[in-house]
This record gives sequence, structure tokens and C-alpha cells, in this order.
Amino acid sequence: HDNIITFDMGGTSADVAVIAANTSVLRKETVIDKNHLLLPMVDVRTIGAGGGSIAGVEDGGYLFVGPESAGAEPGPACYGKGGDRPTVTDADVVLGIIDPTQFLGGKLQLDVNLAREAIRVHIAEPLRLSIEEAAAGIKKIVDTRMADLLRVVTIEQGHDPRGFVLYAFGGAGATHAPAFALDVVEEMIVPSSQSVFCAFGAVASDIKLNLGRAQPQRIGRDGKGDISLDEMEAIFADLEQQANDALELQNVAADKRHFHKEVEVRFIRQTKSMSIPFPGSIEGLIENFLAAYQKRYGAEALPDKAGLEFVTYVMEASGELSRPECARYPFVEEDASTALKGTRAVYDMDEKVFVDTAIYTGEILQSGNIIHGPAVVEYEGTTVAIISDQVATIDELLGMSIRRKK
Repeated sequence: HDNIITFDMGGTSADVAVIAANTSVLRKETVIDKNHLLLPMVDVRTIGAGGGSIAGVEDGGYLFVGPESAGAEPGPACYGKGGDRPTVTDADVVLGIIDPTQFLGGKLQLDVNLAREAIRVHIAEPLRLSIEEAAAGIKKIVDTRMADLLRVVTIEQGHDPRGFVLYAFGGAGATHAPAFALDVVEEMIVPSSQSVFCAFGAVASDIKLNLGRAQPQRIGRDGKGDISLDEMEAIFADLEQQANDALELQNVAADKRHFHKEVEVRFIRQTKSMSIPFPGSIEGLIENFLAAYQKRYGAEALPDKAGLEFVTYVMEASGELSRPECARYPFVEEDASTALKGTRAVYDMDEKVFVDTAIYTGEILQSGNIIHGPAVVEYEGTTVAIISDQVATIDELLGMSIRRKK
């Protein structure tokens, strides 16, 4: 897939990012506690919503979830390690989504009674709800916040989410994403290496460097100004040499090095700039900036006569590394009954009742298997909660594609 929304939900947070046209979306500036950090990085948006996020009732009788987390020690109440405040994982256990006897493949036995007691004391009684209603409220708040986050990184950034596929991973990503992802995208993928997908990416991805030189220069709309094309090319040549030296130190072969030139451009007297690929000419750069500005902010926001400023010259360099070859499995059959381990009562968020739900063992599923919701697929590292109007198909990488039923 070339257009991807990455959704990583672990124990403390949910992290979302976008890959558009096969390129990670970057940001040039980050604000941390009101401090501006001018450092290019992948544009990952994070909220305090993970399996260990603590729920409570604030003044006025409003239910909240996070950002405080129970972490791994003492962890959710159901861990039985001394935690007595309800978390998202406790809610998932009470709702029947997580089997307390099969958590981490059965290596950690969860106590559903401790989960129920924590939710009763801190949520249900203060709000005069049943324990199940309180647990459903915790899940609803978390899922709604994450759906909003998907819209922030797509629609608010000028992307049509219908052209994207969502990848759900992390220990809790596949547990919660089916509840909201298909309200934003048309397909979501659960990779076969779901719970360690980030670690796999860290060892499999290429080296990438980002070198920049801030040298603001004013340019008219006619391409005439304080800097010439030869001067721009000299700046890029110097940045490329620095990048080459850095990749050489990391043992990247010369034929595996790639370079991409960009210029951060803005209108004069504006504070925010846009990164525009450098096409090799000043006129082309101006034309590309005006088109990008109009796409993001609308034709009405485009000034008629304002001049431009070339702010920063950026060289993005990458070094290809050898990657592991993923195993691919031939189609076996659509029938997934060999992985069916039984049924249990799982709470239906739409019907607000417990429904007898099919439970599958994820490691037994084969390429081509199809599972109709409602269903729960249990892997050693995660649990996938498939909603009633959804269908999941196991692909040749043993990942899972989830779509709405036609």
C-alpha cells in the first residue's frame, strides 16, 4: 500500500502517523510543554490512550480516560499486582473481549473480579451505572478519541482518508481499531507480527538523514530575487557531500544512496513554511509552492501579489539496507473452522448486550481463511475484536484484512 495510516496502541498511548504516496509525512517543528523544537521528525500524533490508561470520574460527573497510565507495575487492576484503579484493559476483560485465562498466551492470568471491583468503585457507583455499562463507557471514550485522531492526521491535513489503509498494531491496536477505523477508512490491516511490528520496522527500515541549511532569501513571483539558481545548486551540493560522508560512516554502499532536495518556502511576513520538492529551477519551485499552498489552504487564501521567501534548503538522504524476506503462504481455503476454539459472551457496543461470539486461535489461521463478525481472534501478543458487520480475510503474509460486509 502507498497510502497508509499507522495506528499503534500499546499500554500507555495511541500513536498515529501517515504515509502518503509512499512517503512518511514529516513535521519541521514540535511543541513540547510550550517549547518549540525545530527538529525534523516523522509527524506522529500521540494521545494518552493505551491498555493501561486509567479511567475515573471528574467533578461534575464526567467519565474520563487517561492520560495517566497504570503502566506495567502495578498495571491494570486485573493484573493482581496491587493496582486498584480501572483501566482500558480492565474494561476489555469485563466486556469479554479479552479472555483472562489466555492473556499473553496464558502466561499471565488475569482476575476479572478485581477488574469488576475497580470499575464498580471508581466508575459504576459514582455514575449510577451497572459495571458493564461503565466498562462500555470506558471503551467508547477511548475509541471515539482515537477516531478523532485519525481525522486530525488525514482530513485536517488535506488527505482523503478513503484512499488510505489503516495498519493496526501494538498490543492493543487490533483490539480497539475495528470499532472505529472503518468509519474513517475502507480497509484495515492487522500485520502478522502485530505486537512487535514497531520493533520489526526498526530493524528492517533503511537509514534516513535530514540535513538543512537555513538561509532566508526573498524571491519575487517572477523568479527574480536575492539568490540565483547556481547559488542554490551550490548549497545542495554541499549538503549532499555531508550526507554522503555520513552514509559512508554507516557502511552504505554508494549505489544504495539516494538524495532528495527540498526547499522550505513561505510568503513574505508569514511564519509557517511548506516543504516543496526542488524541481531544478526557481520558476518550477515557485509554481509547485503556489499549487501546494492552494491545495492545503484553498484558492481564496492565495495572495495575488505577495512575494516569497526561500527559508531552508533541505537534503533528505537515504541508505538502502538489506531487508529480511517475509515468508508468503499459498492460499489454503476460506473455511476457518480449524482455528475455531469455541464461543463466549462478548459485549456488543451497538446492541448493548452480551452476544455469543466465535473465538479463534490466531496462530492456526491460514492464508485465505475468512472470518465473519462478530468474532474474536486471540494471538499470543494481541486480541482482535471483529465487529458484527465486518469480515476478516487472512492474506498471504498471514496478516488480516478487515472490511465491512458487502
